[in-house]
Amino acid sequence: MKARIVLLALVLSGGCARLEEHVRHADEAYRASRYDDAEVWLEHIELNVGDLDRENQTEFYFVRGMSAYRLGRRDDALHFLSLARETNELDGNVYLQPTDAEALARALAELTPTSMTHHAAPAPETDEVAAPVDVRPN
Repeated sequence: MKARIVLLALVLSGGCARLEEHVRHADEAYRASRYDDAEVWLEHIELNVGDLDRENQTEFYFVRGMSAYRLGRRDDALHFLSLARETNELDGNVYLQPTDAEALARALAELTPTSMTHHAAPAPETDEVAAPVDVRPN
């Protein structure tokens, strides 16, 4: 019986390591502006995010939300970034780096609706045409 408990603990801890690895890969993809890749890494573990420690949960929600924000998925961005804000401040600890916390605050300020709706605020209208993104490797 004791051997089964030890084996189960090893299997479960390996599962958490795998989840954390997905979060790390997603973060790397996000930082490299590969937002679709970041979302793919995180979609695979979304149902298990509760198994992560608070720091990795916060990172999961932040990267998932900011990737959605960069891809123009404003409702998803609002949802995940709101969760990132809550998990970042839930237990009195702060898990996001200051630059990420600032990006989170700016994105949420833009996304938070000002009317009675559950949808993200619409994107601000601009007269400028966005410059094309150079995707060639350096």
